[in-house]
Amino acid sequence: SMPVRDGEFFLYPEANEGVTSLQLPRNDAKFPFSVSVNRGASGIDGILSTATGCGDSSQPTTLVCGDVTTLHDLNAFYGLTADHAPSNNAQTVANTNRLPLTTVVVNNGGGAIFSFLPIAKHGQDVGFEEYWGTPTNNFSFEQGASAFGLPYKSASSFEELKSAYRSSIQSGGPGIIEARVVDRSTNVEVHKRITQGAIRTVDGIMNKATVTPEERLNLKLPIKRYTDDRGNVSKGSKTLLLIHGWMGDKSEWDLVGESLGSEMSDWDIISIDLPGHGESTELFSSDRKTAFNSLDGNMHPLRLNGDSPFTLDTMARTVCESLIQEHGIKSLDAVAGYSLGGRVALAMKR
Repeated sequence: SMPVRDGEFFLYPEANEGVTSLQLPRNDAKFPFSVSVNRGASGIDGILSTATGCGDSSQPTTLVCGDVTTLHDLNAFYGLTADHAPSNNAQTVANTNRLPLTTVVVNNGGGAIFSFLPIAKHGQDVGFEEYWGTPTNNFSFEQGASAFGLPYKSASSFEELKSAYRSSIQSGGPGIIEARVVDRSTNVEVHKRITQGAIRTVDGIMNKATVTPEERLNLKLPIKRYTDDRGNVSKGSKTLLLIHGWMGDKSEWDLVGESLGSEMSDWDIISIDLPGHGESTELFSSDRKTAFNSLDGNMHPLRLNGDSPFTLDTMARTVCESLIQEHGIKSLDAVAGYSLGGRVALAMKR
């Protein structure tokens, strides 16, 4: 639970830097990262089994999971063994099975995520350690790895972790690295310090002077006109506007627009990118504007007449203004939209 949350907050790998720092023997200069996340019935079930499937490829695969998660699916390590592996543990499975899965077990001594809950402060009055903390100190991950004939390394520092990880990746086979990190209570304090630092940074941005007129964005919404069978852009007497949905862009209408353009020669058929989508003007062009959008809409530089820049009415008004001022389209005969686009279309009618 902690690794996946920390990954969401802090793991933004830069491919080239990853190759440089680890000095991996790869020909792919870009070293693309593909990230997968699995949620079991209780959040931790079956993580190792899923990772075994993800690692069944020619590419090095890394699983980062907690100690409790590992114990819940420990028998999945059997999938990394080979049927013909010798019974002598002196020769590990790395010599007979080349499945390139490195498992990094983040061992913080139990279910660290629960230490962030209010119930943690009640301690043994509510049996916190037994029912929530679930300590794993009595289990040896080294012996567990040995039971499956898998290579094992322990790391108690960042340098040790880099060395162990580099060695495992370069081996081309499976391996287990136990990362012995700070205890659960210290983990909470570390996250508090990170949060406080983030708050101070954002406060420094938010406490600056009011946005100046020069900082206001000139929002532009690109359109696309669809052609007829002969490849000519239609310039019909009527205009149909196509509006995409949430997280989409104008290209999502291409198949429909091209089909309509061939059949409706008397119509000018266009699609448009909504604010914050596709090729429209970048809304978050600075740290300050990002903070405005994330934390305090009242100070947003795009705020119009006291409205949020992303209310339906404001988005509809922006679409209308862009069509008139930038594209010379002063009237519409029909508007079609789906999802968010449909709601913006209704707002445009108002």
